Amino acid sequence: MQEINLSELRKIQIDILNVVTEFCDNHGIKYFLCGGTLIGAVRHQGYIPWDDDIDIALLRNDYEYFINNFNRYNTLYKVYEPNNTDWYPYPFAKVSYENSIIDEDTDNMPYNIGINIDVFPIDNLPDSKNKQKKLLEKILLQRNILMLKLIKINKERVFYKNIILYLGKFIFKYKKTNTIAKNITELATTYINYETNKAGVIVWGYGESEIVDKSIFNETIKMKFEDKEYSVPRGYHQWLTSIYGNYMDLPPVEKQVTHHVFRAYIK
Repeated sequence: MQEINLSELRKIQIDILNVVTEFCDNHGIKYFLCGGTLIGAVRHQGYIPWDDDIDIALLRNDYEYFINNFNRYNTLYKVYEPNNTDWYPYPFAKVSYENSIIDEDTDNMPYNIGINIDVFPIDNLPDSKNKQKKLLEKILLQRNILMLKLIKINKERVFYKNIILYLGKFIFKYKKTNTIAKNITELATTYINYETNKAGVIVWGYGESEIVDKSIFNETIKMKFEDKEYSVPRGYHQWLTSIYGNYMDLPPVEKQVTHHVFRAYIK
């Protein structure tokens, strides 16, 4: 295996993104750059300088179509999701370059998944603030259980936190991470067949701030990210403001660091 640097990693991620967006365009699916990738497009016309991943989002029905059909579209890349991979532990998808390996220090999943990009579902939410809150609380409970399962015991961590982790892992040791991820999906899709005015990425992320007017996703525009233009919602400003506040302001220098700790290899 050959270890690769950040520049090489990003090139592979862009290659994945191009095949994913090509699939979406060919099948009439709307996709949106999201999260740090969307901020990168708006603020830097590419990656946030210290970032090392790519995020996109699809409306739930389009997301399900993508999950069910993408792996027949190509041979280089594979989509992983709880409903198509028994060991996969997240309630959103990753599209992986199969000729690579990521050795990540942030969890204990069997990481036979390569360099990848994240694909998030956008779900309907009820218009009632009270119902939104109750749904998000249920999802957060499952996410907390999932993180208890995934986070490694680390001797450098404060002792009492490791004790909490030990207890949590013991209590939930018979609960599979894949099952928890499916539970989150089931909760997030509670209102899939309802006509609502609110939507958001609620399987992961920042909770209440993720909830926005669904109309934000009605239309897309193109925006440059690195050497190509990709789709973003016409209402991207409202979306980013809801989640991040003043997203055009750079964070303090000490926070201009990646949130991931991993090494990437080509097989």
